[in-house]
Amino acid sequence: MDAIKQKLIDTEEKLEQNAALTGPLIAKERECNDELQEARQELISGLVNNTKDPDASIAVRSMGVFHESVFRAAARELYPRKDATAKARELISQWNTYIRDPEWHPFKICQENGVFKEVIVIEDERLQSLRQELGEEACWSVIATLNELNEYNPSGRYPVLELWNFSAQRKASLKEGAEFLLKDVLRVKGKNSKG
Repeated sequence: MDAIKQKLIDTEEKLEQNAALTGPLIAKERECNDELQEARQELISGLVNNTKDPDASIAVRSMGVFHESVFRAAARELYPRKDATAKARELISQWNTYIRDPEWHPFKICQENGVFKEVIVIEDERLQSLRQELGEEACWSVIATLNELNEYNPSGRYPVLELWNFSAQRKASLKEGAEFLLKDVLRVKGKNSKG
């Protein structure tokens, strides 16, 4: 019995030592992560306000923004010309409201290759209604928006700005953003020194 107590005491001491060692490392990691996030936000702010090139490979993208053009095109096809614009506005407003509604959560949790993730329930009543009324493209546009919101801002359900690599169609790394900004600054500086 004494051997077990001693082993327990030794184990507790080792745990305390490990906690003493890992605590500062965890704090440093959080500090570094906060610093990186601040740098990323500053880069996003700078690019939002200063990037004028629509063909830039690195820029800021609003994640979770509803693509209204799909709804306008569907309304032009389905409704008389005089009613299409008003009907498109009505549908866009309605679906923006649905998308931002935190009570509507057309997701289910699935396990894929041992990893749990949320996926859209394609059979959702609202999505099926949209598919029937406006077609596949409008439905997939809403699904894409919901997926982005669920990934980037699930609790708020409003769009967020993200540093985006348009060439690769993915989130840009901080390094890519900094390189792009540096090249842009050097390009502008070169133009100014020539002129």
